Amino acid sequence: MSAFNPPLQGPEVHAALGGRYRVGAPLGDGGQGDVFRAFLNGGTPPDELALKVYCGGQVLERAAREVAALRTVRGPTLVALRDAGTCQIRGGDCAYMATTLIEGEPLHAAIARGPCSVGAVARIGHDTADAIDRLWAERIVHRDIKPPNIMLARSGRAVLIDLGVARHLSLTSLTTVGKTWGTEGYLSPEQMQARRDLTCKSDVFSLGVVLQEALVGRHPTGRAQAPLLNGGPRTSALRSGVPPRLAALVDAMVHRQAHARPHPQEVRAALAPFLA
Repeated sequence: MSAFNPPLQGPEVHAALGGRYRVGAPLGDGGQGDVFRAFLNGGTPPDELALKVYCGGQVLERAAREVAALRTVRGPTLVALRDAGTCQIRGGDCAYMATTLIEGEPLHAAIARGPCSVGAVARIGHDTADAIDRLWAERIVHRDIKPPNIMLARSGRAVLIDLGVARHLSLTSLTTVGKTWGTEGYLSPEQMQARRDLTCKSDVFSLGVVLQEALVGRHPTGRAQAPLLNGGPRTSALRSGVPPRLAALVDAMVHRQAHARPHPQEVRAALAPFLA
């Protein structure tokens, strides 16, 4: 459901940004803003971009934090920032951000076709763990690791996108006490309890659930959150024939206790031998 009512249209965005962009088809929408294909006029090179326009209110501060994070944290496993600013739409202040458009497909589209191979799952886990580690170096927790936020690029890489609800531990929390951000079915036990002292281990848990989903071709708990409070199900019970070392790693990632989960660097190293 679009954050704008009615949803934004390309010509409207083009006009609001003073013709700065050639705005194409919508790429999606969400609770914070609408996303379009776009080209920056006069850009060199004229790469196709993902242009996200945020609605107003507290979202403006979250947008500023997402922009700041992408300016600080860079790497091949994270979407890259190309442009950002503010504009007026429908009489209100809005923020916009343009990032490189990842040619490929979101992970959930691949999962919809059935279970992924062990090599593909290893690549997804390896690259996403790398992104989590890069964010954690700046004490940022993504908080919304899920298949729609992982792009499978044509280059073979997995790329993490959408830092819109990330928790920046060095900044004042924007979340009301007792509430949490994220997506049901992927929250770590501590995230579900609305704890503020989250670490990268919370993202590791969410990634573990994603890897189980990719291995099986369906969510391990049918996207129910309650069964994950005590940790995720055993991987070997979800799919037979998974290499024991891989199953043990994923089981450790979805452990109910954060301290018992591996660090993202350990996840990356453990998955390297399985890469396709």
